Amino acid sequence: MSYDLQLQRDELAEILENHQLLQQLRDCINEILVIALSKGIGKAAIEQVLLVGGTCQIPAVQQLVNAYFGRGRVKLNKPISKFVSLTSNPQVKPE
Repeated sequence: MSYDLQLQRDELAEILENHQLLQQLRDCINEILVIALSKGIGKAAIEQVLLVGGTCQIPAVQQLVNAYFGRGRVKLNKPISKFVSLTSNPQVKPE
């Protein structure tokens, strides 16, 4: 059995908000920031945040993380493919 469902971005964001996914993400980020601060690392000291996994492709998730850390510090990349290319070709240097 399969389904075909089409949603607009704002509709998906509303569903995620209504089902507490975005709030769970906020709670996790806040918890991590509290732990970091207890170790002497303030939010301003975090240079980059790397988003990985399928969920980070969701615009609402990207917007939320960007709101916490700023667009310039949030990286949405393909780290696995980069890692594979680095390990399969040792001549390539990381950026």
